[in-house]
Amino acid sequence: MIYAGELKHRILIEQEQRTSDGMGGDVTTWQPLGVCWAKLQSGTLKDRLYHGELQHTQMFYFTIRQKQLFCINPQESATLRVAYRGDLYRVVNFEPVVSKDGQAYQDFYVMTCERYGGTASA
Repeated sequence: MIYAGELKHRILIEQEQRTSDGMGGDVTTWQPLGVCWAKLQSGTLKDRLYHGELQHTQMFYFTIRQKQLFCINPQESATLRVAYRGDLYRVVNFEPVVSKDGQAYQDFYVMTCERYGGTASA
């Protein structure tokens, strides 16, 4: 069960938009989808070798209620990022919250995110 009082972190969800730069390439911009309240849980720190570089990563789990003024399509989760307190998080997975007996909580979803470089602009 998720209680409204647990949704106490204000996050901004953005979607990647690619447009042509007129010279055969493209330019990536981030369009805000909306701001919502979320429950934040952090995972453990991990080390991984990625393209020959040792990286330290940490997973974060943002639980949100889908009934917002905007709608998130789970199939487009690879084009999403979360901005929270000046940090940016790449969305790795987006799935419904499931109870212990296998029932999905209506309208609640977990965005599994990974913090990555860069800071959010004000």
